[in-house]
Amino acid sequence: MELISLLPVRLAFEGWASTQILPQSYITDDEDFLLVWEQSYSFEANSWLNQHNDTSHSCTCCLTSGYYSGWIGRVLGVPVVAAEISCRARGDSVCRFIMSAPSSLEIYLKAYSQKNPQKITEVRNYRSTAQSC
Repeated sequence: MELISLLPVRLAFEGWASTQILPQSYITDDEDFLLVWEQSYSFEANSWLNQHNDTSHSCTCCLTSGYYSGWIGRVLGVPVVAAEISCRARGDSVCRFIMSAPSSLEIYLKAYSQKNPQKITEVRNYRSTAQSC
C-alpha cells in the first residue's frame, strides 16, 4: 500500500498530475482489484488544450494510464490496465480513470455506467492501455 500511495505524491512533485484516489477503489492483488482516480490537473490534457484551438474528440491521457498501470502492476505483481473515461481535453471537468485486471475492466466500466448514469457519455468513449493510444 505504501508504494501505491506514493504514486500520486510522485506525480504531483514532478508536475505531471494532481491525483485523488476515489473511495470506491478496492486494492487487492487478484481479479477483484479496482482503482478509480481523478486528476484535476493533467499535463497531457493541458498540453492538448494548449496546442489545439478545440477540444479533443477522445481522451488524451494515455501516458498517464500506462504509467499508472505499469507502476501498480509492478507493485502488485499482477497485470492491470487502465481506461480513461473522462478527460479535461475533451471538455470534461476532470480526467477520470478506472484500473483493474484486464479480465475485469469491461465489467467495472459497465457497473460504473449503471451507478453513474449522468456520466454515461464519459464511459462510451474511453481508451484503455490494453488498446493502442
